[in-house]
Amino acid sequence: MHARKYFMNMGIALATTLVIAGCSTLVTIQSEPSGAEIILNNQKVGKTPFAVKLSDFAFNSYDVTLKKEGYTDVHGRISKEAKAGAIVGGFFVSGISWLWCYGPQPYQTFYLSEKNSKVGAAVVNKATNVAILIDETEIGQEPITISAGVHTVTFVRTNGETVRKEAEFLDGNWYEFHM
Repeated sequence: MHARKYFMNMGIALATTLVIAGCSTLVTIQSEPSGAEIILNNQKVGKTPFAVKLSDFAFNSYDVTLKKEGYTDVHGRISKEAKAGAIVGGFFVSGISWLWCYGPQPYQTFYLSEKNSKVGAAVVNKATNVAILIDETEIGQEPITISAGVHTVTFVRTNGETVRKEAEFLDGNWYEFHM
């Protein structure tokens, strides 16, 4: 009787370990232009394009800096997404696997601007269920360039609720909206 319980507990422990150990995403970090040095959580890891395996643990965050001679440094954070496999696994294996249900998106692209260039600001909408307009132009999932300066930013929720704010965009910077 004790042997059966022991092997049952060992089986559950092994299944949980396998679920947790496999909870990572192969992330490709790209830049335009390529060849930028990548600093991930304050450690140099390589040059773009670069692939690295990152944990899907919900409470992890990954700060990234890209540097390239002649270009303005880009500082940002690796974008994350819900991981359906971990959510489903949480129902069948162990509730603990839910801690690995929100991990990095597999492709991350960063855009570098030449130093001292007057190219404008790059803007992209990464928000879900919110439309974002800058001076009445809707911003989508692909980046657009706007002139540096003060612009009216409008947030429109799916229920029609609207918020308008004035915001200053700096030349050569990258802006992402997340909500």
